[in-house]
Amino acid sequence: MVGRKEVMINYGSWLPRLHNALTIALLGLLLGTCAPSYMVPSSGQFDSRFSRQVLQAAFDGILDYHIQKSSPRELAVWSLEGLEKLDPSLQVDADPRRLTLRRRNGNTAYLSLPADNDVSGWLTTTVDGIVLARELSPTLADLGGEKIIDHMLTIMLQNFDRFSRYKNAAAADNSRAARHGFTGIGVSIEKTPDGVRIVTVYDAGPAAAAGLVEEDIFIAVDDVDTRQATPQEVAKLVRGRNGTEVRITMLRGEDIKRFTITRRPVVPQSVKLRRQDGFAIVRLTSFNKGTTKALRQAIRQDSRQNGKPLGLILDLRGNRGGLLNQAIDVSDLFLGSGKILITDGRNFRAKQRFTAEDAELAYGVPMAVLIDQRSASATEVLAAALQDNKRALLIGSRTFGKGTVQTVIRLPDGGEITVTWARMFAPSGYALSTYGVFPDICIINLASDNAGNPSAVRSASDEAMQLLDQRRNSANLSEAKQQALLASCGPKTLSTANGDEALSIAKTILGNPSIANIPTQ
Repeated sequence: MVGRKEVMINYGSWLPRLHNALTIALLGLLLGTCAPSYMVPSSGQFDSRFSRQVLQAAFDGILDYHIQKSSPRELAVWSLEGLEKLDPSLQVDADPRRLTLRRRNGNTAYLSLPADNDVSGWLTTTVDGIVLARELSPTLADLGGEKIIDHMLTIMLQNFDRFSRYKNAAAADNSRAARHGFTGIGVSIEKTPDGVRIVTVYDAGPAAAAGLVEEDIFIAVDDVDTRQATPQEVAKLVRGRNGTEVRITMLRGEDIKRFTITRRPVVPQSVKLRRQDGFAIVRLTSFNKGTTKALRQAIRQDSRQNGKPLGLILDLRGNRGGLLNQAIDVSDLFLGSGKILITDGRNFRAKQRFTAEDAELAYGVPMAVLIDQRSASATEVLAAALQDNKRALLIGSRTFGKGTVQTVIRLPDGGEITVTWARMFAPSGYALSTYGVFPDICIINLASDNAGNPSAVRSASDEAMQLLDQRRNSANLSEAKQQALLASCGPKTLSTANGDEALSIAKTILGNPSIANIPTQ
């Protein structure tokens, strides 16, 4: 296969205990760099040989891994139809014997077609189709091969599920940095009316050591004025080789601060732990390659410093997922035995079963997990594993319901395609897709002023159990009941006066384990 496959679970290289890169998409801009090792043709040129290599890597990946069976013919035709979007005056038609490319001015070109399953033949047809289309269309002739291929792959993947997608080289570099770490200063940023602002300073990163703090605003990077810059432009300036220095000028309040920072490899911070009212509260924002290690260290350090907590609360709200192997490993930290996840797909390597081996953390400590409708993918794996194995109570609203595994295939031009290749099933056997994971307590069923009332919480738990039973048997429900289930246990808007209701409920339950009979291991 041309190109390099990077598998992730939210993606998966399906070897036992999965320590390859398995991913669900981590969103956000990270200040780092993954140095490309590819060469692309100059802008405005079309290199037929190189374009064929890119298309072959994409075709091979989809044909080998996607859960939806497709043919080389379909991939080629869908790709070529993408040319119509770049030039609406061009029409692409494929009958059983030939491909027709026609412009509104009457100019027409034809190509004879290979057998439907002839991969090499259809790759040749696709590249030849691009060449002919560029001869017919001045618009396409002015475009470089990179832009044409980008658009074709984007359109082709729109014919599959919503989680299969294409990213060009720049977007793919940012995604790889989010999953595996990057060389930079260790902050995340966002655009605000005042300029590009630091959202997070990673605890062990160079920026933290230099004294940068959240809310600092970029004024200049290496003497380049960044007051009107976009986050992407600031990121490009801050990125650089490991060990090199970058000079940064920041606005902090009304003061100007200047820093010289040495770039080095950084893994985005995904774990934050705090003690509150005797409870250890852990915020997991994503699952990257450092999550399991960081979580283990944080919990052990907290226990050494503060003793055994009254309870452990994992806050997974808003966590869109990440590397599946990390979600499995985090589950294994708290489970002594039992199933964690079952996957199934068209490719034989997608058929896997993951089990817990030995609990390492929080032995004898009751647990609660906070979830909402933004909790997705790898997050749903962790939530379902802890719930089905009766290790933790879930509180909040039902999760997103992604329920599929993607594999990421790197292309020769530095871009990547994300391909859905397996479906995920909770330990109790239900599919995680569509309905997501239902909590043990839906906060929408609990009045705001009852979050700390044990009797009210117990009543809400009883109501949620009925929904949970329906969710686990959703495949056997009537269509009307399925729609009702989808409409239930939705998000609840919290007023600032009421504070964090889900967290209050978790404290109430963990402080009174008899409310829901919470096991401690």
